[in-house]
Amino acid sequence: MRRLLLAALISSALIIAIARFASADIVGDPALLDEAIRAHEHNVAELRTWDARLEVRDTRRENADSNAWTNDVTFAYDRERGASIFVWRCAESQGLRDGKSYPGYNDGTEDGELVVDGKLYTLRFWPGPNSIRTVSVGRLVPFVPRQAVGSAELRIVPEQLFWHGGKPLKTRFEQYKTAALGRGDFQLEVRREGDLIKVNTQSSQNVRVLRDELAIDIAKGGMVVSAFSSVGDERTDKWQTDVEQQNGIWIPEKRVYAYVGKAPARTAATIERTMVWKSNHVNDPLDPSRFSVRSLTGGNEALLSDPLKRTQERIGANSP
Repeated sequence: MRRLLLAALISSALIIAIARFASADIVGDPALLDEAIRAHEHNVAELRTWDARLEVRDTRRENADSNAWTNDVTFAYDRERGASIFVWRCAESQGLRDGKSYPGYNDGTEDGELVVDGKLYTLRFWPGPNSIRTVSVGRLVPFVPRQAVGSAELRIVPEQLFWHGGKPLKTRFEQYKTAALGRGDFQLEVRREGDLIKVNTQSSQNVRVLRDELAIDIAKGGMVVSAFSSVGDERTDKWQTDVEQQNGIWIPEKRVYAYVGKAPARTAATIERTMVWKSNHVNDPLDPSRFSVRSLTGGNEALLSDPLKRTQERIGANSP
């Protein structure tokens, strides 16, 4: 009797699950999502070290005002050490505000971060007659990947493999499937075109239609090679990424990003970013000195402050 009851319960559960899945707004083959995740996770798992330099060109236009920057960016990552570093230096800038030009207004500024030995060091520098670089020591933390901040993507670390915002494909796709199964306004389409797995979503929010479109190349490490998102008529975001293979790992070599926002969007502007990797070194041994305060400051004099110890000291070119 118990076996019959158990069999009946299992059958009922299966029927409910199948019915629920069938009623979900999913078009195509959801199993392709798992194929994309496996390709992406395998590629990321093989990455042990990464040392790179890139040029980032930014433009921002808002009404009659505009800004343009050319930035030199270096970063490195060592998985085994749990260490990462990036330094973002503005090489050239041009501003236009209220009809007045401001050439070079941001030239020479530096932002950077170093995570090593459970500590977070933050670099800031604004050139001036008596200016000095400042380095602040953060709280002790276990190493976690530093996520990008909005579209700025200042923190150029391994999250570049995760396309945008540091969110792995597995996390994003699980959210998609959960929404498709549980929300009547969420549509998910998955299809394959050659080596590309294309994932499109559509949902509604306060009368606005939200769309996401991803193209994942499973022959190239499950990398997201193009993406598009829109919020009604208010904003659109587009990404296009060219990738290359180094030591068996697929990594970006160029990424183009474009944002267009119209009122009432939070940012009513046009933003464009082109990132070109000038050098890429993957899984080569990295000297420990690559993850040092001296590497963060470029060997320049700096003021090192530790809020936890309530100390400040000047460090120079010979500092470790």
